[in-house]
Amino acid sequence: MLQVTDAGTQVLDDIADRWAALINKITDEMNPDSVRILHQASERLNETAFATEHVIDVMQSQSGSITKP
Repeated sequence: MLQVTDAGTQVLDDIADRWAALINKITDEMNPDSVRILHQASERLNETAFATEHVIDVMQSQSGSITKP
């Protein structure tokens, strides 16, 4: 069974916040074409995150332990 603790969730939130700050700093120094490419890549990462959430939901529903906030 897959379980994520509150501490694990906080770690993931911290990583996301730091990643966003880094991307913000980097894009200030990039040309517009590079920013566009980075934006497209981030959309793909979002799609991957949504797909991952779906897989987790399916796994949890099949195991009978749905724990959504």
